[in-house]
Amino acid sequence: MGRYAFLLLLFAFVSAGFAETDLLAQGSATFSVTASGIIDYEVTGANPEIQDLAFQSFFVPQEESVNVDSLVGGDVVLGAENFFVINAPTLNQDVVYNAVISFVNPAKLFWLDDLELLNDINYSFELQEYLVFDDYVNPSLEMKSKASKIVEGVKYKAEAVLRIADFVHDYVTYDLDVGGEYLLDAKWVYANEKGTCDEFSVLTAALIRSIGVPVRFVHGYVQAEALEGYGPHSYIEVYLSDEWVPFDPTWGQYGFVDVSHIKFMTSSSPEFIMSSVSYKHRDASLTANNPDIIINLDSFEEQDEIFFITGELDRDKYYENDYVVLTLTLNSPLKKSIILPLQVVTTQELELLNFINYLLVDGGTRVARLIFKTPGGVEKNRYFIHPIRVRTPFSNEFVLNVTNYHGVAQSSFSDVEFFLNENDLVENPHVSVEVNFSDKFYDYTSLLNVSFFNDGNMILDLLEVRIPNHNLVFNVPSLSINNYFTIQIPLNYSTQGVHNEKISVYNNGLLLESYSFVLENIETPEINISAFYNVSGEFYNLTVLLEKNFEPRTSILSISSGDFSESKEFKKSNSFLIPVELAGMSIDLELIIVDIFGEQYNYFLRVDVEMSLFEKIVYYIKRFIKLLLYS
Repeated sequence: MGRYAFLLLLFAFVSAGFAETDLLAQGSATFSVTASGIIDYEVTGANPEIQDLAFQSFFVPQEESVNVDSLVGGDVVLGAENFFVINAPTLNQDVVYNAVISFVNPAKLFWLDDLELLNDINYSFELQEYLVFDDYVNPSLEMKSKASKIVEGVKYKAEAVLRIADFVHDYVTYDLDVGGEYLLDAKWVYANEKGTCDEFSVLTAALIRSIGVPVRFVHGYVQAEALEGYGPHSYIEVYLSDEWVPFDPTWGQYGFVDVSHIKFMTSSSPEFIMSSVSYKHRDASLTANNPDIIINLDSFEEQDEIFFITGELDRDKYYENDYVVLTLTLNSPLKKSIILPLQVVTTQELELLNFINYLLVDGGTRVARLIFKTPGGVEKNRYFIHPIRVRTPFSNEFVLNVTNYHGVAQSSFSDVEFFLNENDLVENPHVSVEVNFSDKFYDYTSLLNVSFFNDGNMILDLLEVRIPNHNLVFNVPSLSINNYFTIQIPLNYSTQGVHNEKISVYNNGLLLESYSFVLENIETPEINISAFYNVSGEFYNLTVLLEKNFEPRTSILSISSGDFSESKEFKKSNSFLIPVELAGMSIDLELIIVDIFGEQYNYFLRVDVEMSLFEKIVYYIKRFIKLLLYS
């Protein structure tokens, strides 16, 4: 139910103005809790007697007296200390009660005097029960390894807890059909990745305890508009800097929970009993169920702002598929550390690449950056305005507008990727792909060299690469941050031409779809050249034909015969006129072809000229005279 309430809060936030009472804003709320129930008295024999009734139920948020609107039944004494109590020395009828509790629930900030080191695990005896595993808080070896990986490189406990809570918030899908009356353990939640607030809490507790930090469970109620009121809710508290600090992984509120969270009790186990009854009896019995709870918000009083947050965009104008950098600066009045939930709302079209749920402010000023990507498809002479609204509890809010124009992007992922590797960001799996194909290939086969670069902020355990056009699947082993891995992939084609290949990369879901053009492939070059001539008056009319299985970049044909020579760019068919008086006894042809890859091929052909015996004698006499004249 917590997820529904959170979505409704977001809806109120993104609308024209806040709801009349914004429970995430700074302030304190006055609530009234009405609990009503009955303890059934049943006679089972001839001499019924009930003595020393003790009934208690945890629905008192604070240590204070309970206002009893009505109480019927025997000699009853009432008391309370964070729980409702009915004591009766003797009893001979049903006990009907209706209790009303009015209390103030302030939005509390949890200042941390110091940031404890993660490896500081010396705890008192009283805290040991919040470190043990049980039937529900039961992390497997795989889960413990996952927790260690999540907090790898983290120095402080607070940061480690934040990372785990944020992991669970993104990892588990809220599903009201899960659980019901039965509590599920952490192993089940980790394997199935779904649940309600109970499952969010038990998985978070298991992972945090596995790194040696105490955790306890909080049981209470929370505002749930989807249920038209308040409903049961659970979250956790973590022991940091000698204080129990709240973390609600269901709603994504860390170090702070809003005033709609009403805490009834805490326990070391997620399993708890809200109401219990004990008594001495003879020929009679008692049955006591949990009370019916109704919670009303009576008033809300805003408090002064403590923090001041500002934002600045890196440019005034953005174009299609552009990257937007929003720099946040939060100023704190104290030099202590504090965890603040961060709420960011914008349009669906403006993609937020590194959603930050929280700010860990270690001292007076905290700077963080949000990275957005603008959509494509903006028509000419049009533009869109995407408002971004940002706030934290106990701070001002601000709104900045991203103006999105038609045109080519002015920034690339490489311009912003280093912002995505900051320590305070949630896991951002990302991989880039670079494809190089063989410079020339024949027989319809190409070799692709595909390089994968891990430009996210987490180790990628196993990448699966798919090329759907060829039904090919390849696995890439563990890829560390800022590292490359290259595989060679053979691709077979049945046709020549330019091929557009889609390469999909998966790692617990689709990470990337990349398209790569492969230049046209050619068969093994085959060239046939033929020539024939006929006599036309005083000329030999030479015709040259060329057959080939590819289109060359250039082709030059040179012919020579006796004292005649000529060169020209050669097409499919060319004709040459050779004066008979200059021609020799043969015509030599040389064809030079350069293909699209720059490879040169040379082909030679000789065509004999048909002459009678008399013509041959005349030819040799002419050649002899020329030699004498030029010698």
